Amino acid sequence: MLPSVFAPALAAALWVPAALPAASEADAAAEQAPPEAVQNRRFTNSGKWEASLSAGVTPVSRLTLHGALDASFGWNITEHWSVHVRGGWAFSRHTSAADDAEAAFQSADPQMRFRTADDFQDLWELNWSALAAARWMPIYGKFSLFSAAVIHFGVWLSLGAGAGGFERMSLISPALDETAVKPLFLGALGLRFYVTQLFSLDLSFDARLFPDSYRVDIDRADPAASGRRKTGLSCLSFISLGAVFSF
Repeated sequence: MLPSVFAPALAAALWVPAALPAASEADAAAEQAPPEAVQNRRFTNSGKWEASLSAGVTPVSRLTLHGALDASFGWNITEHWSVHVRGGWAFSRHTSAADDAEAAFQSADPQMRFRTADDFQDLWELNWSALAAARWMPIYGKFSLFSAAVIHFGVWLSLGAGAGGFERMSLISPALDETAVKPLFLGALGLRFYVTQLFSLDLSFDARLFPDSYRVDIDRADPAASGRRKTGLSCLSFISLGAVFSF
């Protein structure tokens, strides 16, 4: 019989080999478990109403420049899905390229130059819009800013449709100026920065599509009664920054 002093040492020696496989299995299971991207989500959307106000500009324009002020009101059905109504006003003008083309055409005597001319496409200017839209926010994350502050953010996509009020100032003749209400379609990609439970900021890029129409083969001696109409699709792009209030 072993002396009693050796009994604890023998028990420990027998336990260690048996415990090692169990520890190895636990480590392997921990390595195989998928990591969580964001734990303890701080900001939530589900069940909240939200109102927003945003200002945007067209970053690249050929013939028209736009600024827009939009207001939106919506309800978050889930963390990822929400529905909104949206309306806004736009402020627009011709670019310098359009002004130069207008001056060249309208200062020329139609009996001497440019007797027949085609008007330009993409000249419709947005005045107001009214839209209904759905938004999908599939991504929520956070990152550290200068290792001091943690920024929580969401990435979203939105699609909408409605109507817009437009005007068109012809570069060929004022007799061809028009106004119209047209169908308007919206597609937007945005990034939300959460500041508090009640307030956040949205940075977005959106494209607004609508039917285009203009005249070609215009007799400048009698522009209102001449020419034929061509149609197409026009797109206005905006970069916008918005303030969002959730409650």
